[in-house]
Amino acid sequence: MIKAPALRLDRVLLDVDAADCSGALRRITDDLASSGLARSSAGLHEALAARERTLTTALGGGIAIPHARVAGLDRPLLAFARLKHPIPMGAADGNPVDLILVIVSPVDEPGEHVKLLASLARRLQDPACLEVLRSAKDAGAVRAAFESA
Repeated sequence: MIKAPALRLDRVLLDVDAADCSGALRRITDDLASSGLARSSAGLHEALAARERTLTTALGGGIAIPHARVAGLDRPLLAFARLKHPIPMGAADGNPVDLILVIVSPVDEPGEHVKLLASLARRLQDPACLEVLRSAKDAGAVRAAFESA
């Protein structure tokens, strides 16, 4: 199994207030861009929004994994947000989303992007992991939930 890049503590957002998918993605991409990890929030947001327009990344059970391959990145980046209020994202089970894991990867590594996406999607199917993510009091607990696999 591919080893996921570490989820940095400064890329964990807890109790994000967003009215919709676009607002949630905007908050996450603004954070990634302000940390200097990506060239522009607008470029990241548009790449993720374009993916959502193609097909929702909501997996069901309140989970979404928006993802895109983005020019200008030299390595994959992860960001996690737990929403204050669940938002509709068109999941097949009809449940709104409260946990969002964003994955952006370099354009020139499509195979690695797919492996990373699959690995993290499997992790988010673990009920124990989801329980920790939904009750975490801080970013350290969130990161530990991802790393405990």
